[in-house]
Amino acid sequence: YMKNKIIYDGRTFTTLDIKSCSLHLASSLLSSQLEANTLTAVVKSEDKSLTEFTRNTPLYYYHRERLVCISYVQTVDRIGPNKYKFYGTSAIGRLIEQPHRGGVYTGQTAEEVIAGICGTIPFELKGNIRETKLYGWLPYADPPKRSARDNLSQVLFAIGASLRTDLDGVLRIENLWDGLSGSIGKQKIYTGANVSYKSPVSSVSVKEHQYAKGGEEAKLFEGVTQEGDVITFSEPMHDLSASGFTILESNANYAKVSAGSGVLTGRKYVHNTRQVTRSVGRGRAGDGENVRTVTDATLVSLANSSAVAERMANYYQCSETIVCDVVLDRQRPGDVISAYHPYDKTTVSACIESLDINMSGTLKAKAAALVGFTPIQVESSGYLNNRVMLTGSGEWVPPAGVTRVHYVLFSGAQGGQAGEKGGDSGSAKSHNYTHTSSISGKVTLKAAYRLWGAGGKGGSGGLGGKGSKILEGDIEITPGQALSYSCGVGGIGATFSAEEPKEGAEGTDTVFAEFSTAQGTYPPASGWQDPFTQEIFAKTGPNGLPGGDGAGEIPGYSIPDTNDLDQVLKYQPSTGAYDEDGNLWPGAATHEKSEGVAWYSLPWRTNESGSGGAQNGYGLGPGGVAGRTQEMPPRGGSTYVTEMVVTADAASGLTPPAPIAPRKRSLTIGGMGGYGGGGGSAPSWAGTEIDPSGTHGTPPSTVSVTPGNPGIGGPAGPGSEGGDGCIILFYATQAESTSGAFITQDGKFYLDGLGRFFVG
Repeated sequence: YMKNKIIYDGRTFTTLDIKSCSLHLASSLLSSQLEANTLTAVVKSEDKSLTEFTRNTPLYYYHRERLVCISYVQTVDRIGPNKYKFYGTSAIGRLIEQPHRGGVYTGQTAEEVIAGICGTIPFELKGNIRETKLYGWLPYADPPKRSARDNLSQVLFAIGASLRTDLDGVLRIENLWDGLSGSIGKQKIYTGANVSYKSPVSSVSVKEHQYAKGGEEAKLFEGVTQEGDVITFSEPMHDLSASGFTILESNANYAKVSAGSGVLTGRKYVHNTRQVTRSVGRGRAGDGENVRTVTDATLVSLANSSAVAERMANYYQCSETIVCDVVLDRQRPGDVISAYHPYDKTTVSACIESLDINMSGTLKAKAAALVGFTPIQVESSGYLNNRVMLTGSGEWVPPAGVTRVHYVLFSGAQGGQAGEKGGDSGSAKSHNYTHTSSISGKVTLKAAYRLWGAGGKGGSGGLGGKGSKILEGDIEITPGQALSYSCGVGGIGATFSAEEPKEGAEGTDTVFAEFSTAQGTYPPASGWQDPFTQEIFAKTGPNGLPGGDGAGEIPGYSIPDTNDLDQVLKYQPSTGAYDEDGNLWPGAATHEKSEGVAWYSLPWRTNESGSGGAQNGYGLGPGGVAGRTQEMPPRGGSTYVTEMVVTADAASGLTPPAPIAPRKRSLTIGGMGGYGGGGGSAPSWAGTEIDPSGTHGTPPSTVSVTPGNPGIGGPAGPGSEGGDGCIILFYATQAESTSGAFITQDGKFYLDGLGRFFVG
């Protein structure tokens, strides 16, 4: 057999042609980095066309006819008259130049997400992590600043998987095996080995992320676009809208648009975070805190934050690394091996982190192995994949095999605030003038009216009550252990008071085992989103809706000096009020002569001598209130004409009834604010007219118009009850476990033709 061989683009280089060859192989045991394996080889050749290469052409390196690696050539440099230097990376390196549009994920499987990242690069995903669901956000990756490799690294960190390149170039994504994959005994270690130690870590902390729709609107672009332009966003957005051009395709990170000139807008996601910590327990007294923190892993969600924190704690509890030159067999980074400790002179379990290999008659490699590290398996990682909601009270018995539960407790929500009283109407206004009568003689008459003032404005709705208090955490349980619980009840809404608006009552606490929302806190007004169902809980209740305005004068309208009552008696009608279902409840109608003109009748009533007359109209309508139907107001007070007296009495403005109360809110949602009261209506009109000349009889000695009182604004409605509390429990059920690599009868690993382990 030839000791070493390189095959590249139809050319074969043997040991005599290969001047040097080195490999760097690495695997992040924490799945937090995605480092490409690299190959650097120098060969002797008279073929000057080697520099005319195509990037990513495969290069195969064999040692004693066994394929050691396949690399994809990135550069070929001529470093001498007949010497050429190849630099290649594993298939991971191909991802460095590949873009990925990312997006917000709401339960897509790891297989779906990874397929979108890898594109045309082939990959294999181990069965027990294929269906793992992802929640969170990946940013837009556009090389060179960020690439598909960075987004794939985020996915692997979230699911606890590692990436290896098979000898056929396929990316293999799997959980590192916790069984022994071989050994490096004393006889395989060169002299000069050393052991390094990291400073003790006391705890680890990982930030959990949640992205919920409902943020503020933002302008994302304004200007001229060309067909196919891609507009990217610095943070995830939803509900995109364009004017002046068309959105051709989009996700939370970008919009591809048509040609045009206009504006692109969208709404921000509400980004909530929670810190999850785990003690490592390696800190020494007097050392102080040494915390390892991860904050920007945006696929860490409620579903996997505990699992990620456990993996971090498992990794950082190991601080001892053996670094030594070894004779390499088939070991590779990520393998757990039995290793000889050069100082303690014992055999220890260690996991290989990296190998730097130099070509020679034997494969010599500088190995770095983390002592005592054993990968946590997917089936025991605690990735939350089940959910149950509890309401009312009782006992919950967890399914068999469940030993840890993540609980989210919601208290009863606060009741809504009462609405505000409707506004009172303005006082009646006087309007006096003279005009020439059209009756015989065309005498000049004096007229006096009492006209309506402004209608009362509808009262504002009350503020919605706060959503439930939340207490969130983890509890270790005994399988089959019954856990008692009692969910809180929503608080009642506040009733209307003429004083300052009153707050609704807070809900009662929810209790689960020994935990209570009495120690909980209120979330943001936008609430808390369940990552599994996308439902929103503990949101502040909706504000109450306003009452309608009472009828009255038209704002800015100037009454002319005329006896044309179609002009004099113009008015602004009352307005209606909406309830929570969108139904419109009209304000009381006004008796009209014609649209927008209040009722009147002619001729006026006069005395026998015709020296005067008096008249009054129907009352105006008060504003509408939710849930109430109102009748048309009655006619105003009396008119009285005698030879000596002319009087007209106007009706007072009306007060609308109280609105109904909104319905009780759904679970954990704050009570709706009460409806606003309706505005009071202005007093009805009344008027008199006399002939002061005596042409048609003796003028009356008494002439008067009595104004009605302003309408009083109606009372407001009470707030609704807050939603009752509930409990949401998340827990993990075990995935199908994998026993490990197949072993032959003579105790060796069973490999396929490409040198891969068979795992069952």
